[in-house]
Amino acid sequence: MQSGNKRSRQYMYTLFLGLVTAAFVVSVITYPEQAFQASLSGLRLWWDWVFPALLPFFIMTELLLGFGLVHGLGVFLEPLMRRVFRLPGSGGWVLASGIAGGYPLSADAAAKLSQQHGVSSAEAERLAALGHLANPMLIVGVVGAGFLHSPESGILLAIIHYLSAIMAGFCTRQRGKEAPRASTVRLRRLPHKALRAMEEARLNDGRVFGKMLGDSVTQSIYALLLIGGLIMAFSVAVRLAGLFLGSSPAAQWFLQLAPGVLEPHLGAYAYSTITSWAPALRAAAIGAALAWSGLSVHAQAMGFMQPAGLRYLPFLRFRLLHSALAAVLTLLVWQPLTGFIQGTETVFSPINGWETASRLGEAFGLREMGAVWGASLILLGLVLGVMLLLSLLIRLLEQAAAAGRRPR
Repeated sequence: MQSGNKRSRQYMYTLFLGLVTAAFVVSVITYPEQAFQASLSGLRLWWDWVFPALLPFFIMTELLLGFGLVHGLGVFLEPLMRRVFRLPGSGGWVLASGIAGGYPLSADAAAKLSQQHGVSSAEAERLAALGHLANPMLIVGVVGAGFLHSPESGILLAIIHYLSAIMAGFCTRQRGKEAPRASTVRLRRLPHKALRAMEEARLNDGRVFGKMLGDSVTQSIYALLLIGGLIMAFSVAVRLAGLFLGSSPAAQWFLQLAPGVLEPHLGAYAYSTITSWAPALRAAAIGAALAWSGLSVHAQAMGFMQPAGLRYLPFLRFRLLHSALAAVLTLLVWQPLTGFIQGTETVFSPINGWETASRLGEAFGLREMGAVWGASLILLGLVLGVMLLLSLLIRLLEQAAAAGRRPR
């Protein structure tokens, strides 16, 4: 009976996807010029901003996993990840790269770590969801300085974004079956244990340097092509939805809310221009859209997770929780905190919302992109440094507590 119900659901899912695909194809045929312009906007967004920003992180993740550096780093990050999130220390790289590089890097890193048996499937699912975060340069530079014309507002949104993600990770840590393990390794033995973990991971990988480097480049390009195709497809979907729904009040209300469900850049811009909402409500909507990240980015994450056998439902639950926490936290703190920050009054951009995302990278040349890479790597180093310090502090406290419990 259960098998029949499962098969029926699969049939309905297949039928739904077929109908959606057919409707999309008919829409493109009906409005070819608009579809072409929308796909071109998505292509510019991908080529000018997403491709150069994410490529170093994809290559870096593949090389660090192959050489075992992620596993060695995990030895030092074990106390922090176990105590706070009940996840293995090797997952610290997934979280750090997600913060510094932005989504969907964590899904790719968690899937690769799972395929190397560095974490279990359940732990990889939670890591993919926990590290699925917006890049701080996106929040501060694009949303804050670009959409709101207030970098201070962007900084506040970024703080709330990461704080609500930590809260969501702490709330969902009970789902993990493995309890935190106390750290019994002495500090002077940690480098030896880390080197041993690196060597084991490198031997298990088995690839020589040339093969590993070639695989890292080809797999990174493939991953970025997947992301680019999905960005273009959802860009077309958003534009065609606006054409079909027309200009009725109900349709306009729907079009104001729909971008945040589909794509985070367009959602953040659309919500920043709703003048009928209070500033705190607009900020809460932007925070919720960034935490939700849009079905476009969900599809990108699924493209990395499904080949590794990772489920989408835990990822979806976490995104809903993160989005709700970000919205509530923004509503609670926005009004009092903005009173202490100068220049947080929203100034609305005259750029058309559907073209905004495609213009994000137009001002970026090689020098600017080099600065972005440098800033991203510096941020990655800072995040890892903070995580290592916190992990060291937890380890020292655990050892001090263990020493105090020993009989004298």
